[in-house]
Formats: sequence, structure tokens, C-alpha cells
Amino acid sequence: MELKRIKYKPTVCKVADASDINMESDFCFIGKTDEELSLVCKTEDTPANTVERDDGWRGFRIQGILDFSLIGILSKLSGILADHKIGMECG
Repeated sequence: MELKRIKYKPTVCKVADASDINMESDFCFIGKTDEELSLVCKTEDTPANTVERDDGWRGFRIQGILDFSLIGILSKLSGILADHKIGMECG
């Protein structure tokens, strides 16, 4: 499994309405639950009307095809991050 660092710093935010999201942007991830609508996007593409936002995150993507039937994917990812001394520390 190979990880590739995303070159820009994404923003993680909550939005009130999906119509505020720029779906033409080359990078965005939307997550919806029964309680909130969340967005991860390039900081410059963050909608003006966010409910809450947190800038300056770092991100990575998994290169290639990820077979979801494999067992231990999260374990392997956390091992790679630990080997490179990457934690959930902000700052």
C-alpha cells in the first residue's frame, strides 16, 4: 500500500446547505449523516456560509485500487503512519 501526500492544506467544515458547495472544484469530499453535512475541500474553495470550519489540515490518498474485502486495512494504514511518526497532532 502506497500513500501519496496531498500537496495543499484542506479545510474541514460543516455546511448548512449543499447548494453552497462548489461541485466543479477538482477536490471535495462530502459526508452526510442525519445530524450534519460535512465537507473537506481546498481552503480557497470553502463556502462562505459554513456553520463551523477548521483550516490547515494535511491529507493523503491511497495510490491504486483499494480492495475493501481485504482484512486489516486500517491496521496497515495506522502502521504506515506510525512508522513515519505521523499522528493526529495539529499545529
